[in-house]
Amino acid sequence: EPFMSILLPRRENEITVEEDVDSNLIRLPVANASVNLTSHFFKELMSLQQVENKELATELNHFSHDHPLILSDVQNNNIESYLLNDMKTETIFCDGCVRPISLSAPFYNCPHDQCTTFFLHKSCAELPTEVQQHPSHPKHSLVLLPKSQFFILFRCEGCEFECNGFTFACVQCRFYLDVNCASLPGAISHEAHAHRLILSKKSGIRCSACQWHLSIGFTCATCDFNLCCICALLPRTIRHRYDEHPLTITYSPPIKDHLLEYYCEICEEELNPKKWFYYCGNCDYSFHTYCIHPIGTSAKIKYGGTINLPEHPLLLTFVPRSQKISQCDHCGEPIYDLFFKCSQCNFKLHYTCAEKLLI
Repeated sequence: EPFMSILLPRRENEITVEEDVDSNLIRLPVANASVNLTSHFFKELMSLQQVENKELATELNHFSHDHPLILSDVQNNNIESYLLNDMKTETIFCDGCVRPISLSAPFYNCPHDQCTTFFLHKSCAELPTEVQQHPSHPKHSLVLLPKSQFFILFRCEGCEFECNGFTFACVQCRFYLDVNCASLPGAISHEAHAHRLILSKKSGIRCSACQWHLSIGFTCATCDFNLCCICALLPRTIRHRYDEHPLTITYSPPIKDHLLEYYCEICEEELNPKKWFYYCGNCDYSFHTYCIHPIGTSAKIKYGGTINLPEHPLLLTFVPRSQKISQCDHCGEPIYDLFFKCSQCNFKLHYTCAEKLLI
């Protein structure tokens, strides 16, 4: 299926793209959050042809994992035990890209008793092991490296977030990209802007959609329009528990001469209508993009892994930062960031303290 066929038709109020923009460019935004862009972007980047009806291997020996991985799909119930684990979550995350895995599409997981939380999208299992002349680092090849241990973090040069998934790395330059940022194409067409947008590494400029500073993003060579990687990939429509209707990305105030200010229905803070936001026309509800898609320094970290330390007789689980400030049972200092926690006795340990104890 061609990539373009997964996108929705043009909207009436979108900006008309100029004729000199290459019609073969990947056109954003995607239709909805269910579209997995990684495989499509890499096929474009690597100039590969998509193979339809390719037979999937039911068992896979992947270089990133010690045990054979088993193909799982909607007819397969071998993930049920994981969904009922102590984390009590209905969302499972890929160990490659650290994005949610849809149970309606094939993916791989490890059935071994010691690591039943290891999952890979089919697209992440098929990632190229090397990318040459990547637009953000054309000097050297980027080599795909697996996660060494779940708690080892690296800082992505694209989004500037910490990540514990796979990385495309230039070890010589200490340049690292997570799977999502590495898969970005060299140029895109976006319905919010009339010109081609080029992937580039720049400093001192802001995203036109969210006003955050860019590290790597899509910039217009003709005018002062820039998109960070996060905003460029926001889906056109999305579902959220706060509203029964689909929410649509909005590039400008949806209602002219709106009498009241816009307020986000989630955080209840005022919303700047000059920035992109999600909107429901049926309910006149508005939402910050970052409230719908939570963004933070730990947005690309997979939690739930466990470690065993001499400091404590029970397993400690890797968990995200908590709004409730508590103390580390090793150093006694407050915990503001990532930490390890014992689910049975509430023992807590700074991430940095755990690092020192593991050395």
